[in-house]
Amino acid sequence: MLFSIETATLSNGLFATWKDKITNAEVRQRTGHGTLEVTLKIRRLQWLGHLHRMEDSRLRKQALDWFPPTRRKRRGRPQKRWRATVTSDLKASIDLTWDEAAQFALDRQQ
Repeated sequence: MLFSIETATLSNGLFATWKDKITNAEVRQRTGHGTLEVTLKIRRLQWLGHLHRMEDSRLRKQALDWFPPTRRKRRGRPQKRWRATVTSDLKASIDLTWDEAAQFALDRQQ
């Protein structure tokens, strides 16, 4: 649903109607925008680098390394946490582990 809203918004910027029969790929190519999925991955990885460069006393940095105490497991599939999403983005996009990404974020001059 979100992707169709994105494409509709981009199509409106081109002043195109549904009668023009423009494909989603052509709309992205004409507007110069990538897919929403790629944009979200880039933003998550940028935010991760920002978090790694923060001082250790900041609450956001502490929340990044915090794990909840163990308790009884709920029924069903476990919810996918932000950290798991970013870890899969790191592995799929640039083939880095969590620790390697932290080192890479701290060595910003490279």
